[in-house]
Amino acid sequence: MIIDEQALPEGGPLFSGYQNEDIILSPRHFSPITSDDANESKEHFDRLSELLHSNRLFVAPFCDACLIYRRLRHANDLGAQILEHKNLFWYTDGFIQDDVHQCVNQSYSIPSNFVAEFSGQIVQPVKPNTTEPRYVCLMNNHREHRDQTLLNLHHRWLMNRGNVVYHQRTFDVPGLLDQELFADTRELDKETYKGHITDTPLYNDIMIELVSESYIDNIIFITEKSVRPMTVGIPAIYIAGHGYVQALRDLGFKVYDSVINHDYDNEPDDIIRVNKAVIELQEILDSHNPQQFYDATIEDTLHNQKLLQDKYLNKTADAFLKQWVQEIKTTHQIM
Repeated sequence: MIIDEQALPEGGPLFSGYQNEDIILSPRHFSPITSDDANESKEHFDRLSELLHSNRLFVAPFCDACLIYRRLRHANDLGAQILEHKNLFWYTDGFIQDDVHQCVNQSYSIPSNFVAEFSGQIVQPVKPNTTEPRYVCLMNNHREHRDQTLLNLHHRWLMNRGNVVYHQRTFDVPGLLDQELFADTRELDKETYKGHITDTPLYNDIMIELVSESYIDNIIFITEKSVRPMTVGIPAIYIAGHGYVQALRDLGFKVYDSVINHDYDNEPDDIIRVNKAVIELQEILDSHNPQQFYDATIEDTLHNQKLLQDKYLNKTADAFLKQWVQEIKTTHQIM
């Protein structure tokens, strides 16, 4: 077996010239095929096609494998063509709710992304020391559903009731915080991506998080954003894909059903689902003070933190991906 160093650090550079090998590789090798530069796209298509001609390629379920697959499928003819290859085995890190190619395996799609990516610490929940019900909503990259979220929060007079950050926005509303998304206390070179951490003052005196996932259209893409509120010891409402909250339940997490009405999760229309989620946030803020909310949710919070520690989060570096490698070696009879 050949392991690409972009998939696991103990791997090596991905060369051409392999024959009759099973190769584990990062989905990022396929991204250039989606380029608008026809020459760049063709160059990378030819390189990967050469590897596929006499080797089996197994794409690891991390680094946005599901999103890269969707771009390949729709970007150009070369992307769609390479997905038809019989020697390609594509494992996703998010559940795609459309029809997928025969090469796609979604059995690792739900837990893999947040397990592989999260790098924060679990924080012991503490009783609130404030009487004002406040929330946090942390958004970085521009997305249309985040524009809709911001407009909803503004329309419902909720901006001044929370810590709302949206970096790559295309418009402003009063009450937005102009602040670094995560004020990391660790050295920069020890953090792969600052958005994964939990040591930020933006969580101070907060009783609930409005999570805005990266993608919500025809996909359940559970990222580290779902894990952050659990690890800092607060509940969450999720602006995410249709069925996202149910997927969390299926993984064993408690989603505070005795307090939070997640009926918005059943709404198939993306924009209406955003609206309903914000309405539920407003209802929570209007009906609970921080102590009441803490008392009603602490049991589920402790359950979720224990589940993360015992079952999901990596106990050693890259543990999830290493386990995946061992499992596909058995499934595909790889030596």
